[in-house]
Amino acid sequence: MLVLAFGFMPIHAQNLVDSLRKQLPFELKYSTPKENVDLLNKFAFELALRRPSNSEKYALHALQTAKENNYIEGAADSYHALGSIYLMLGDASQALELYQLSESIYDSIGNENQSARLRGGMADIYISVGDLKTAELLLTDILEVSQINDDYLTESINLRIKGSLLGKLGKNKEALKMLEKSLMLSELLKDSTGMSYAHIKLGEFYSDLNDYKVAKKHFIQAGIFLDIINNKIASIENLISLGKSLMKSGKYESAILHLKEGLRLSSLTQSKIKQVDIYKLLSESYKKSENIPDAFDSFQKHVALKDSIFNANNARELVKLRVEYNAEQKDSEMEQLKSNEEIQTLKIWFLIAFMTVGVVSFFFWRRQKHKAEKQLRDQYSKIERQTQLLKLRHEQIEEVNKQLTKAEKVIRSQNNELVSANSDLEEKVKQRTTELRNAVEDLTLTNSELDMLIYRTSHDLKSPLASLKGLSNLGIKESGNKITRLYFGKVKATAESMLQQLLKLSNIYTFKHYEKSSENVILVELVKKVVDNHQAIIKNCGVETSLQISSSTTFISDSHPLKVALGCLLENAIAFRRLNKPKVEFIYMEVENEIKISIKDNGIGIPDQYQAEIFDMFFRGSAHTGGGGLGLYVSSLAIEALDGKLELVSSDSEDGTEFCISLPK
Repeated sequence: MLVLAFGFMPIHAQNLVDSLRKQLPFELKYSTPKENVDLLNKFAFELALRRPSNSEKYALHALQTAKENNYIEGAADSYHALGSIYLMLGDASQALELYQLSESIYDSIGNENQSARLRGGMADIYISVGDLKTAELLLTDILEVSQINDDYLTESINLRIKGSLLGKLGKNKEALKMLEKSLMLSELLKDSTGMSYAHIKLGEFYSDLNDYKVAKKHFIQAGIFLDIINNKIASIENLISLGKSLMKSGKYESAILHLKEGLRLSSLTQSKIKQVDIYKLLSESYKKSENIPDAFDSFQKHVALKDSIFNANNARELVKLRVEYNAEQKDSEMEQLKSNEEIQTLKIWFLIAFMTVGVVSFFFWRRQKHKAEKQLRDQYSKIERQTQLLKLRHEQIEEVNKQLTKAEKVIRSQNNELVSANSDLEEKVKQRTTELRNAVEDLTLTNSELDMLIYRTSHDLKSPLASLKGLSNLGIKESGNKITRLYFGKVKATAESMLQQLLKLSNIYTFKHYEKSSENVILVELVKKVVDNHQAIIKNCGVETSLQISSSTTFISDSHPLKVALGCLLENAIAFRRLNKPKVEFIYMEVENEIKISIKDNGIGIPDQYQAEIFDMFFRGSAHTGGGGLGLYVSSLAIEALDGKLELVSSDSEDGTEFCISLPK
């Protein structure tokens, strides 16, 4: 196994190595080839974090140098570096093959720690492609190896991968324990790379549990460490994972921002595979946020880039096949030349032997000739098989090209349909917008006419109702009949109630079109006026009122809307009083840039099912309290006219009800 692994090298490696020897960006200054191999491997690893496509040639140079000098561990390091580079470039199958070769060399030379790390890396690849069973087999004993050897770095790496696997298997408690332990070990070792990868795995773990807030914290922490160590490739992976998590939580705008940053980094690092994934995620995010043009543009870029990568891979495969064919053809020619040389040598020996041995030499020559002819026939058969294989590969490539052409036609057709549908949709949106604008204008006009009708009607009815009230007073004084006076009293009460309702209707129009003025409001005097205006009903109902307001409390506002609002709230508190010791409190306080006035009673409270509707026009919480359902509606309009806010703070049957007026200073 060691011989096979040590002899393996990609076909195009030799040409890269030959050209690289003359154009390294640094001098191989060490005295021994082994030190040069270590330097090249280290440089390849560091460059891969920023430009993986440019780092392959340095790892190949290191591999060639290690082979030439029989440096086995250096060759293992080179295979490890190449596997990591191909993994960053998105070729998981090639990375897995190189990791297996590297692991077999480490295992054969007894380097248990490096072998355990490689098995962990292979397990991580199997997890990413969904082969959890194989990953679990690889991770069976590697934690014990690192613990026995006190290799905390390897233990941290494999704890992180094991935790990720357990999370995928649904063993969340054990997974979280391992991931947190991995992070703790990395922090103890001050390993920024380990800490960043641990935060990424924790972010993915919490994202799978739909705990997006905690997941985002881990992804952001990972990004900080990755910026410190300048690992752009891992930063791209982190931004993609963060984008997916934000998309799952419905925060598409934020997801788009992070995915765009990932796209920028992937352009800098020339990571086309990552660009394909990011464009697909951007298309989905734009679609979810109803940005159809950008969604379509991202999808087009995704398809175009994916097609270009596919075509490039096909071309690369074809070149590789041609190189293999040329190499085998050259080997065949060399074998043939070698065979011809052997034949010529045999002929010379035959002539010498003919002079000495005669017949024996003749038979020996015949035997060698048949052997050479057999070798030639075998080589010819092998070349024919290779030619047939190349023809078959060529036919497969042609079939793939046909499928690509067909797919391109389908995409073009779908694109035309989308453009047409988008045009129809824009026309419908314009038409619907015009209809809605006209409807809003009609509704505004109707509301204005209704407001004017209410105002005029209330104004026109005030005079006859006032006359009716006066005649009732006169009837009460002049009539000597007790029953007649009772009837006149009820007529008077009805007239007063109707006048109150008309006043509230008039206030609705007034406060909807109110232009506030500014004056110095002395709050305690204003509240006392409101209480005095309702003194008759307060005394009749036995209501106790109290003012927790300083006599020096003043502020700049308009007293008329505030007086109306306080009056309506006082009437509401009296209407919903309790029979035993009813009480109403007026409380003043200042909070930051606001003035707050609370009106609190100990009444029967407002049922929960009615609390959302109490500020609606004509809403009545009970049919037994009288009134027209306008008091709280008028109060809210009056406070809004002052740029303030009226809120229901609390209400229940035990503690009563509390309203709060908030006004700007």
